[in-house]
Order: sequence, then C-alpha cells, then structure tokens
Amino acid sequence: MQKGTFGKAMRYLVVVGTLVSSLAMFACGGGSSGTNVNATVGLTNSTVVAVQTVAFIIPSGQIFDPSISGAVTLTFNSSPQNTFNLVGTGGATATGVVSYGSSSGATVGSCTFTFVSRGGLINSTAGSVTIPTCSLLVNASDVESGGSTVSGSVTLSFSAAGGTVTSNALTLPVSLNGNSELFVTNPAGTQVDMGIVV
Repeated sequence: MQKGTFGKAMRYLVVVGTLVSSLAMFACGGGSSGTNVNATVGLTNSTVVAVQTVAFIIPSGQIFDPSISGAVTLTFNSSPQNTFNLVGTGGATATGVVSYGSSSGATVGSCTFTFVSRGGLINSTAGSVTIPTCSLLVNASDVESGGSTVSGSVTLSFSAAGGTVTSNALTLPVSLNGNSELFVTNPAGTQVDMGIVV
C-alpha cells in the first residue's frame, strides 16, 4: 500500500515540476533574445528616406506658422528629393524645400522648411521656418540582431521653444543587422539605414 502511495506522490511531483518549469519559461518570454528598440534618430537627408511619401499628421500647425489653427499634414517627397507638402485642415497647401542640420542619425539637429509656395496656408512674411530639434522616434519589440523584420512604429517629433509636437505613428518594418545597426523599411520596400546602433 505504501508503494502505491509513494509512486502516486512521485508522479504528482513530476507533473507539478513540469508545470512550474513551463510557467517560468513563459514568464521569461520563452527565452527570446530579441531587443526592444526605443530609438531617437536624427532627421537627415538619408534617414528621411524611411518616411518619404507618407503623410504625418502634425496636431499643431503653429510650429510652421503662428496663424495656423489646428492640425496639418506633412509629407516628405521622394521626387524631387528634399521637398515637402504641407496641407491644412481646409485643404490649403504650402510646398517647399527642407534641409537638415544633422548629417547623421546618431545626432539630432534642426530642420529648416523653406516655402516655395504658401498656398494661403502660410501667412508669415518669413520665407522659412527653422525647427530646432527634428527627429524620428522608432519603437519595436523583440527585434533580433541579424534576424527578420518586425512591425514597428515611427513617429515624427519636433521640439521648439513652445514645446514638443509629435505626429501620428506610422507602422513600418524594423530590423537590426548583425552589428545591431537599426534599419527601417520604407513604403517602397527599401531598407533604410538609420545611422545608429541599438
């Protein structure tokens, strides 16, 4: 009789041990070796290619002109390079050329929007506006160095004297190469080196 009870107790212990091990592995993420990416990338001639042709909604158009009330939509054009379209809520459109104060994604600098056409949207007499801090915020979970792309989010961030304004988040593929350098795949399917190591 004691033999049967001992055998049952051992089987229960094995089952409980197996369950505890499984739960421990699950709680630790199944042993995943991925990195959570939370990167601030300077906006440059190279990094902007990751977000060309997609519309960013900027909730406060006043960062471009104090007379703008409400949101504007900003699109960085791929052709011609370094041009942009800015559209107000009523449909008024300004266009122009953009230049960047940073030459590397590893440093965050300014960006200057020079207006070629004001389109009734820009009322300021100034021919351009310089935003002191322009960056892309890239976030993705469980990205493996040298592994496949994962779905991530890319947000445009502007900081000026009045505070920081961030756009809507775009969903784009994010990856790290074998050296943990960050890449974002743009809507045209091109992997763009963001110039930073994560």
